[in-house]
Amino acid sequence: MTARSGERGMALMLALVLLVVVESALLLLSFALVAQFRGQREEARRFRLDVLADSAADAALAQLAAGDPGGLPPAPLGGGEIESRVELVGGNRYLVQARASYAGAERRLVLEVIRLPHGLWIESWEPQPIGPAAP
Repeated sequence: MTARSGERGMALMLALVLLVVVESALLLLSFALVAQFRGQREEARRFRLDVLADSAADAALAQLAAGDPGGLPPAPLGGGEIESRVELVGGNRYLVQARASYAGAERRLVLEVIRLPHGLWIESWEPQPIGPAAP
């Protein structure tokens, strides 16, 4: 074996080590990107559930303000489903329950509302934790 072939062998070993290091770095990067993508997908699902639940509550409040405290039957919207229920608690006080489901998850809102001669007063707006959608 000559000195020249020894240098070639060393260069090949160095190239192989660098290739393994670069491949490992790319693999770690791909794992990080996949994890980030999953997190963003979950955040988008939560955001859509929030928007749908707010829409169900808004529709119920609009009906209540117009004098119709009937709520909203289940209806498709934005790839999910929304509905709301309005219950008279006493006098001019109402309990509004809004529900939205999307992609196997469900978000509920509970509102306490007072109906006044010139509009509505929302005493509380409480989102419930996101859970699995009811069958």
